[in-house]
Amino acid sequence: MSSLWYPHVKQAPLQGLTGMWGGNSSNLVGGAAPIEQGTIQELYDAPNEPGIQTVVLNNGSNTKRLNFDRYNSKGWVEIMFCAGVPWGWQQNVNFYKSYDGGYALESMNTSGSGDTQGLDYSQVGGQLMLGSTITTSDILFTSKSSASLAQINPATGENQNSALPLRVSASIGGAGTQQSASKTAMLAYFRGTRRGFTFYQTATPSSDVFSSYWSKGGQSFGALLHDRDGGAQLDHWFIASGMTNSGGTYWANIGFRGSTGGNPAPPYDSKFVGSWESSSSPKNGMYEMGSDNVFSVWVTDM
Repeated sequence: MSSLWYPHVKQAPLQGLTGMWGGNSSNLVGGAAPIEQGTIQELYDAPNEPGIQTVVLNNGSNTKRLNFDRYNSKGWVEIMFCAGVPWGWQQNVNFYKSYDGGYALESMNTSGSGDTQGLDYSQVGGQLMLGSTITTSDILFTSKSSASLAQINPATGENQNSALPLRVSASIGGAGTQQSASKTAMLAYFRGTRRGFTFYQTATPSSDVFSSYWSKGGQSFGALLHDRDGGAQLDHWFIASGMTNSGGTYWANIGFRGSTGGNPAPPYDSKFVGSWESSSSPKNGMYEMGSDNVFSVWVTDM
């Protein structure tokens, strides 16, 4: 036998295929073995299962430990979840930071540190802002039936009118440059490198307001993320507003508003995911975020 030593299955595909190293590789027929770590593209190409994976960042050496899944012919990693969070979660001092005259997202409730950092699924919610360490190209929102579940589609939490997963590149409409400007803003905001902003169909465009909208299931909703019509604020954090074709917000279809909650909640208080209807009435309580109806955010660089 050759004295050459191959430290990785990727470098010695024959051993992986024939099971010379035993373990999982010996159970594979005509395919490569799972890899220990990789970029999102490499994990997508490998036979790694959905779940926590060691994701290699842009610099090729540093890593994060993130939930991984495949959807729409791409690999995705989870950067945020909200399960049984309290009312007013968007006003939590660890949820946001002051940034560039407004408010941006901050990492909170993570586990590990450095190359092992990831989301702490023992918490009711958490988020990891990756900054420039991964050049994200798309983002989506879905619902899950448990916090740590690595599944994008089908959504296993509430999902009215099959609106979820809600993917920016597929579901934002708008005239001219407003559509692309909204996507750029959304990607930067969820990297933690942009202050909040607003978009809805009839908006008057400015640096933090875009005339664009979610378009899915025959409905058109806006987004208000620590901002309302260009004014920074902590009350609204809407992925999708509650009233179509309008700057009126009411109760969120997806997102947060207010801080008191309760049953019945004060006017417009929200912590919902999975609702997708235009109404000036409160959303059904079945869409309240909880341990079995988890708000979930995923990004890709593919």
